[in-house]
Amino acid sequence: MCGASLEDTDLSNANFTSADLRGADFTNANLENACLEDANLAGAILNGANLTGAMMPDGSIHE
Repeated sequence: MCGASLEDTDLSNANFTSADLRGADFTNANLENACLEDANLAGAILNGANLTGAMMPDGSIHE
């Protein structure tokens, strides 16, 4: 999914474990409760994204 255009997409509860999301555009996407553990988010755009409850690459939970 490297460089994917996912603006305004509902990705709540999605599992992106170990996914290559470099340069992906998540502008205004709903990533509530998504699992991003070990995902590569280098250069990803997260402007306005809802990350409530998302598990981040370092294993932390976004509040």
